[in-house]
Amino acid sequence: SRFTPARPRRTRRAPAVPRGFQGELRDYQLEGFRWMSRLAAAGLGACLADDMGLGKTVQTLAHLQAESAVPVRHWIEVLDAPVSPR
Repeated sequence: SRFTPARPRRTRRAPAVPRGFQGELRDYQLEGFRWMSRLAAAGLGACLADDMGLGKTVQTLAHLQAESAVPVRHWIEVLDAPVSPR
């Protein structure tokens, strides 16, 4: 018989932007926010890096606001290191 790995079930809803959040997320920024939220829920971290001006700050602010509503399950550390060509 041939083994076919099962695909993970998507039983959880996609993380929602907090109600009081005052920013506006574009579709790709919303996906970045959801990615960060899923990683945090799994106790993982990552590096969010792309070209300047694509909205890393607004994604991170939405994520931090969402995390502030969750009982402390882990420490959140954010490193902001802008680099621009000279």
